[in-house]
Amino acid sequence: MLSRYQFPIKPDFAITIHKAQGQTFDYVGVNLTREVFSHGQLYVASFRVRRQSALKVLLSADRQSNQAKKNRGPSHPPKRRPVRRHDELRRRHENRLRRDERLRHAVKDPKEEKSYL
Repeated sequence: MLSRYQFPIKPDFAITIHKAQGQTFDYVGVNLTREVFSHGQLYVASFRVRRQSALKVLLSADRQSNQAKKNRGPSHPPKRRPVRRHDELRRRHENRLRRDERLRHAVKDPKEEKSYL
């Protein structure tokens, strides 16, 4: 008699933080048991996911308490514009589209104006 057990396994893959740059994923797991090279790597690794709830971070037990201090970056980072969230950018883009639509209706086409002729 032959019996077989099937385990529910999904195919998965792993890539480095450098290769993930510029891509977006549904689920991301970041292994931070070793230190990242720089805070830029941590940024790239954590912002490759579509939803914040789909990001999983693995820390070693002895480093969980001080991990945030180590990966915070320099004590006085260079002055940069803050990173805006996608929902804020989407809202601004939609507001621009609405404003452009209102302007298009407010400005009449000169070809349709009889006083233009």
